Amino acid sequence: MKKTIIALATIVVFATSAHASIIYHNDGTTVELGGSVRVLLVKEKNKRVDLKNDDSRLDMKVTHQLGSGLSAVSGLEIRFDSEDNVFSSGKFGNPTTNKLFAGLAYEGIGTLTLGKQATNGDDVQLNDNAYAWGADNNLLISAEKSIKFRSVEWHGFSLGLDYVFGNANKKTSVKDNPLGNYEDKYAYQTSLFYSRGLAQDLMLNLAAGYGVNKYDYESTRTAYTNITWRTAAQVVYGSMSFGAEYGKMISKEHDTKEKTIQNLLVSASYQVTEPSKVYIQWNNVKVKNHLAFGTEVDYLVVHNWKKSVDTLIVGADYKLHKNVLAYVEYAYEKAKATSDIYDYQVNPTVKVFSTNHQVKNNKLGVGLRVFF
Repeated sequence: MKKTIIALATIVVFATSAHASIIYHNDGTTVELGGSVRVLLVKEKNKRVDLKNDDSRLDMKVTHQLGSGLSAVSGLEIRFDSEDNVFSSGKFGNPTTNKLFAGLAYEGIGTLTLGKQATNGDDVQLNDNAYAWGADNNLLISAEKSIKFRSVEWHGFSLGLDYVFGNANKKTSVKDNPLGNYEDKYAYQTSLFYSRGLAQDLMLNLAAGYGVNKYDYESTRTAYTNITWRTAAQVVYGSMSFGAEYGKMISKEHDTKEKTIQNLLVSASYQVTEPSKVYIQWNNVKVKNHLAFGTEVDYLVVHNWKKSVDTLIVGADYKLHKNVLAYVEYAYEKAKATSDIYDYQVNPTVKVFSTNHQVKNNKLGVGLRVFF
């Protein structure tokens, strides 16, 4: 019974591969190895057909039972890309460390891990069904170095807490930051989850997250702050699911609001047969700059810059085998940006003209994922 509870307490931390195999199990120590090779054939508007590495990965997790409800846990994820960052370049590059962490899990309480890992905010996004062109999660979803706590579920509720470490070197003058870049100071985030069965074959899932990211410049005083929050709801009935999410980020430069980003996601999926699912989702992202900025011509200044991006995705997948998944996905994207231009040399209060740019894109992808 204790081993079962501990496994439930650590399952969120190790939600990497449902296809992992136990390669060692002895004296309370379990080592699991898994991963997937993910390839994507894609065609975009005004581009040639391309073949991409779609975040192929190798996962390993180790659990040591220490007794009295306590266990030690660790995890490693290697991805095969030429760039070591959150956003994949799609290349078939050298292996890089995507996750590396260790911690403790305690029966009836939860799991605490430290290292390079996904945050609890990554789990707040409940309704992203897409494989190739999924929706943006405005919360902090990963960290280079963080402390993460995830509680066990209690009456359907669970709690997630994250603290992210920034640059250890304090900025005391301009010479400490000659390039003038904002650098990570610290961040913290809290997430709340709830799941409940409402009736036979009817499930309700809720999630919410709130976070603060702080950056410094040339002194220890905070120069830039991002405040983010997101809420998500999902209803699952039998083989169907429907959900919606809304999030917002407010960026402040010192005490002045500099930018806001709003994110809306609506999605639905239907399991047509045991091996095949179809899905559709719509994502809208709105960006607004609250501060004016100059153009290439010094006396022209841009006010009220806004951008809206709508993405509609439809797709279908098919399990060729329990460890082999194929899918086809289509995305239509429309981006629109508007702004007002003022001539500060003539009259800074009179608008000279407005701009309105619109770009459309069509994407078609065929993907294959082989798990092991």
